[in-house]
Amino acid sequence: MTRTPEKSEADKNGGKMVFKDIPIGKIKNKFNVRKEEDNEIKELAASINAEGLLQPLVVHPVGNHYELIAGHRRFLAIKSLGWLHVECNVLEDTVSDRDVLIMQIAENLQRKQMSAYEYKEIFDLLRDTYGYNSKTIATVFHKSQPWVSWVEGCVKKLKDSYDGNVPEEKKKMTAGEIEQAFKRKTRTPRKHFNCKGFTVESNGHSYLFYFTDFEREKEINDFIEKHKVTEGL
Repeated sequence: MTRTPEKSEADKNGGKMVFKDIPIGKIKNKFNVRKEEDNEIKELAASINAEGLLQPLVVHPVGNHYELIAGHRRFLAIKSLGWLHVECNVLEDTVSDRDVLIMQIAENLQRKQMSAYEYKEIFDLLRDTYGYNSKTIATVFHKSQPWVSWVEGCVKKLKDSYDGNVPEEKKKMTAGEIEQAFKRKTRTPRKHFNCKGFTVESNGHSYLFYFTDFEREKEINDFIEKHKVTEGL
């Protein structure tokens, strides 16, 4: 049965694609824009083993081997299964390293959300290797320049809070998760104390009274209303 190559990011960009069965040993991966969990690869390997490879890898020829463009997780899963060959869509047009990286970014943006650390590593690679600035980085991710600064700021906060030795688990946090964690950390803690028979909650510059006696609550409310009138509160 003849298979029709599925549309990939490279295919959408107008590249000429052919379908080939390629030895695993001839495929190399120069970039990987995501950090993969072992359990994720094991789960994917089990699925591929049961159902077969539903979507071919995307590669392009470089000298006597092929460089992986899309399908890093599938590639790792297939290697773990001990396969000798794998079905690939081969992009035969000339592809630069920068184009490979951009296509890998596009593929991963379609998957689960990337961590702030993963984004920052890509930002640094684009800056250091290809001379990108915040504006051009933003266009790669279809975001704004403030978004790039926000992600980098979240990573800096995390690094500073651990003196540069950030635990691996914390590196998996998204920028939004980091921001929320710091908001909780800087929030004024609530304190409770007793004042003349009342339970009072202190939250920064505000106070909340808890009443168990309706008459005493009414007495306090009348006192407050009176002072609003006489003192312009």
